[in-house]
Amino acid sequence: MSEQARVRTPIAMPTAGRLLLAAFGGGLSQHQAALLLAQVALETAQGAACDNNNLGNLTGTFNGFFFRPAWFELAPDASPKLQALHAAMLKGQAPSQFRAYPEPLLGAIDYAKLIKARFPSILAAAAANDPDGMASAIKSSGYTPDLPAGVGASLRSLRDKFLPLFADLPPGPPEPSGGIGMLVLFAAIAWGLSNA
Repeated sequence: MSEQARVRTPIAMPTAGRLLLAAFGGGLSQHQAALLLAQVALETAQGAACDNNNLGNLTGTFNGFFFRPAWFELAPDASPKLQALHAAMLKGQAPSQFRAYPEPLLGAIDYAKLIKARFPSILAAAAANDPDGMASAIKSSGYTPDLPAGVGASLRSLRDKFLPLFADLPPGPPEPSGGIGMLVLFAAIAWGLSNA
């Protein structure tokens, strides 16, 4: 394994979107692509905080290459947040290394490969155009076990922002309505049957 220096590699979201499309090899709908890009945006502060071309903020190593997070070795004046992450790392509750890639396309390919293999519930929720379900899948699948509340709304907002980037893709399913539409349909059917 080869440790790399942690290097900031900012990426524009339109570029990240094109890389995701290439990495997934087609077959994504507008909504699915926009939601996956929304997750990448949340992981990287919309590309501004992308380190070592790691678009998905993936932990562990990639072909033996990794970098250490800011909380691995604390400076005496470390912020309370970094101190808390360092303590969590020592307990095995925060990562001690992240994957490092020599170029962003490799980061996108590894993200796509990992989502397909280990986190299919995230991909399925994105395919269903379900931001809240995707947030739940990100947390319950273990991708980000400490995901804060409200991420579904953030994913929805970012999805809407990124949809124009994928205008040439098929739209995909409408966003789930939370079951109210089906409830109304069943109630109407039941009312019709009882009044027949």
